[in-house]
Amino acid sequence: MKQKRDNTDVTIVDASKGFIKDGKNNRLRASDIKRCVDAVIYRQNNPKYSVVVSRDEIRANDYNLNIPRYVDSSASAESWDIYATMFGGIPVNEIDELAHFWQAFPALREALFNPKSSHHAELKTTEIKNTITQHPNVLNYTQHFKAAFADFDIFLKKELLENMMAVNTSKEEAILSENIFKRMDAVPLIDRYEAYQLLNDDWQQIAVDLEIIQTEGFEATRIVDANMVLKKKEGKEQEVQEGWLGRIMPFELVQQTYLKNELKALKQMEF
Repeated sequence: MKQKRDNTDVTIVDASKGFIKDGKNNRLRASDIKRCVDAVIYRQNNPKYSVVVSRDEIRANDYNLNIPRYVDSSASAESWDIYATMFGGIPVNEIDELAHFWQAFPALREALFNPKSSHHAELKTTEIKNTITQHPNVLNYTQHFKAAFADFDIFLKKELLENMMAVNTSKEEAILSENIFKRMDAVPLIDRYEAYQLLNDDWQQIAVDLEIIQTEGFEATRIVDANMVLKKKEGKEQEVQEGWLGRIMPFELVQQTYLKNELKALKQMEF
């Protein structure tokens, strides 16, 4: 809407399907909002989601800015191959629709299918799962993914533990998400915004823990609180204590991290 700007094109986004059902309501997740914001800020072309349209194209459409004219977010129409249903075979056009997988695993398609005709193919092996999981392309992809996140735990330790007293919780989530996105630049197939959502799902609790430590000091990590639960007693619900909970450090995490050998020895003693 600016009068003076370097570009004259328009970013059009169809984010109408970016939500989850929450009871009777549609709810925007943090990843849905970020996907939309990024598309606008970085002027992204994303299939079935966003497109940067030139002024000439808009002019050719009589300045009609109706979103479906530029972004087709509708699901692909279902089709049925009658020949394959009657005589067997896998339609080649259905295999072609998995192009993003064949781009990531260039030799896997040939390992799975034999051409039966110009329009149909057949499976080359009955050991489908083994053929896929043991294929060199898939093994290389797995190693590449592991390498991309090999030092991620070290990065998190430095950001959130070694630097815990200075973390700016209002900005840190953006720093972490940017790091995740960079690691995933060369990792196809995985939706980076779904990865961001996993971070966001836990970030609020992490931020609260960091703020408690910054306010009360590291000693807050050693504090335990009564675990209060509702139980029925003489037909009435009463709140009673059932053990203890770490205010910040979950007992299970402490056990797995520092008491693994001790727990293993106790289990052996039980037998």
